[in-house]
This record gives sequence, C-alpha cells and structure tokens, in this order.
Amino acid sequence: MKETNDAREARNTNGEIRAADGKNEMLKKAGIVGAIALVAFLLGFLPMWLSARTHENERDAAIKTLRPSVLQNTLATAAINARRGEFEQARQQTSDFYTDLRAELESEQSVFNARRTNQNRAADSGAARRNDYASGAKRRGGG
Repeated sequence: MKETNDAREARNTNGEIRAADGKNEMLKKAGIVGAIALVAFLLGFLPMWLSARTHENERDAAIKTLRPSVLQNTLATAAINARRGEFEQARQQTSDFYTDLRAELESEQSVFNARRTNQNRAADSGAARRNDYASGAKRRGGG
C-alpha cells in the first residue's frame, strides 16, 4: 500500500508541475499578446500625435497672426458706431479694444513684442552707429 500511495503522490506532484507549466505558458502567451498590442497601439498613436502637434502649431501661428486684425476690427467697428451715433456701443467697443490691446502687449507671445524687439534693435544699432561716429569725430578733434 505504501507503494501505491507514493505512486499517487508522484502522479499528483507531476500533475501539479504540469499545471504550473501550463499557467506559465499561458502567462507568457498573454504577455506576448499584450506586448504586440502595445506595439501596434504605439505604431498607430505616434503618427497621429505628431500630426496633431503639427496642426496645433499651425493653429497657434494662425491665431497669433490674426490677433492684430481682430484688434483693428474692434476699433474700426467702434469708429463706425460712433459715426452712426451709437455712442454707447462705440464706447464699449473702444473699451474692449484698449483692454484687449493691453492684454496683448502684456502677453509674452504677442506679435507686438516681436515688432517692438526689432524696433529696439534697430534703434540700438542706430544709436551705436551715431556713438561711433561721434567718438570718431572727437578723436579727430572735430566734435
């Protein structure tokens, strides 16, 4: 009887090992399927993300270019309303214009900041040229 119990225990142990091997194989298969699904997802996601990013940058550039036109339109509408005698609407639109203009000038991404920076550079280089000319004249004794 002892042999039969030992044989049964060996069979159960082998059966348990086989069951564990089956679970490991299923986990490996599930991991492989999951990895393939992740790669497939990323292959579809990355081009769409890059495309969306490009369109977002184009949209932001268009909005930045449009801001001065919107301000000009607001001021023109206020002037037209003032000529028509609709002074309250003209006053409100003028107030909106100055509020929006202030916000635009204070924003870091303003179109006007780029223009102002370029004007400052031109003024600085002009001042530097005048100073160079004046210093040269002083050295020659003519200034």
